[in-house]
Amino acid sequence: MPPGAPEAVVRVTYAADDAVLDFDAASGSASTPPKFGKGKADTMQDDVEAALRAAGTRIGATYETPMVHHNPMEPHATIAVWDGDQPRDRQTGA
Repeated sequence: MPPGAPEAVVRVTYAADDAVLDFDAASGSASTPPKFGKGKADTMQDDVEAALRAAGTRIGATYETPMVHHNPMEPHATIAVWDGDQPRDRQTGA
């Protein structure tokens, strides 16, 4: 392999893992971040139904989100172009 060939410049490693797609199953391994912005992360769990029953005022409302088009902003592909032993990259849109 000549010096500067893609295999000599780029090394990719990864560890395959199973996806956890069940919220209740994943919540057991959740952790509280130590910091959120400039302050401490505020997380708590409580009885929402009991809090709503005890509330002095309740406001009922329905909120909707309009249709969103999921157009990716990231490049569709990155292609390495070699000029001798120097890589130059080219990105293409979706």
